[in-house]
Amino acid sequence: MNKSIITISITFLIAILIFSCSTESTTVYQLTTSSEPSEAGTVSQSAAEAEEGETITVTANANEHWVFDRWSGDYSGTDNPSSILMDADKSVTALFEKQDYPLTIETEGEGSVSQQVIQPKTTDYPHGTIVELTAIPDEGWELVEWQGDLAGTENPAQITVEGATSVTAVFEKAEYQIDISLDGEGTYSITPEQDAYFLGDEVEITVHPSEGWNFSYWDGDFDGTDNPMEFSVENNISATAILERKEFVISIETVGEGNVSETLVSGTETEDGYLFESLVELTAEPAEGWKFSSWSGDIDSSEEITEVQITSDVSVTAEFEIINPELQLWSGNTRYNWPYSGSAAMSISRVPVPSSFTLREFRLKALGGSFEIESISVTDRNNVTVGSFVGIENGTTIQPGSDINFSLVANRTAGRQSDLLYTFRVKGHDYSFTQQIIFTSN
Repeated sequence: MNKSIITISITFLIAILIFSCSTESTTVYQLTTSSEPSEAGTVSQSAAEAEEGETITVTANANEHWVFDRWSGDYSGTDNPSSILMDADKSVTALFEKQDYPLTIETEGEGSVSQQVIQPKTTDYPHGTIVELTAIPDEGWELVEWQGDLAGTENPAQITVEGATSVTAVFEKAEYQIDISLDGEGTYSITPEQDAYFLGDEVEITVHPSEGWNFSYWDGDFDGTDNPMEFSVENNISATAILERKEFVISIETVGEGNVSETLVSGTETEDGYLFESLVELTAEPAEGWKFSSWSGDIDSSEEITEVQITSDVSVTAEFEIINPELQLWSGNTRYNWPYSGSAAMSISRVPVPSSFTLREFRLKALGGSFEIESISVTDRNNVTVGSFVGIENGTTIQPGSDINFSLVANRTAGRQSDLLYTFRVKGHDYSFTQQIIFTSN
């Protein structure tokens, strides 16, 4: 019976051992710290334990009149703070020395000073200890200089204490510079405008593009397209405002028959137009039988080839005129020669009295150039107005390539026979129309 119990126990222990060996686990190590002498200071540590391979940071904190000297135990060195690799349980002691030499540290401004013994002398020369002083400015402040028994701006700085020693660390607010440049044409303004800026100052920078330019984006310590750019000063600023030339278009129309070609002389052509201050050459190209007359719109010139400086959108019209301008007069399919002078006799039955009736339909067609009608009259042999032109009048202008339809209208007031004289002239041309019509009616 006892043998059975012993056998079962041994089997159970073996099973536990096998199970333990087959289960993976991470070893955790303890770190123990202490101070020597105990009244000299304390040791703070980032953790009390850590897994194998991790580190724990220890910091020696000296009490008044004491300074940290070195580490001893499972770690040695003078760095403070220090990182200790945990590959076993460890015990570390911070060794402090009595600050039995009179070293007085003061500050002006916002900041502090840390002390560390660098090279202690023998016990016969306690006041020959070399101490490293590190000035630690508060945020937005900087060390300007050491004063007293230590001079200069070196930081950290070392001092050999050989007697009563007094050192002052002078801190001043850190000054920050704002450096703005422009890539392109324009100016910028800074509000407030100062020689230097301090931590937390609120600043606004506005870019003012020159005529024909647009602000595009920021490069450098700024990014984005904000304009104005508003920010709180945290450090020195160096940024560039990128400006780009505006884009403009040229709109071209033609009167008459011809085309206009565009040639870039200088500047930049885009998909839709040209960038600001580009120089473009416009060439009027009349069709066969036509000639260039003039430019109108944003260009006032009579030269076939002209240059335009692009500073805004351009709208221009190229006017072409036929080489030999001609005004044609048609009645149905019959074309009259100029000047026209003729007569006709017409018989119209059953015309009521009084009445108005159309004698003939005409069409005027302008081929190149424009023509203005003047000196219209419709009279009888006694120079009495007895009819009219319908569709034209004094001052009617026929534009190049256009037609005007008009008619001769007679007025019958009495009698069976009328003698009518229709006339008109074209201003500035040898185009005149005269027709005498004698008609009878029942």
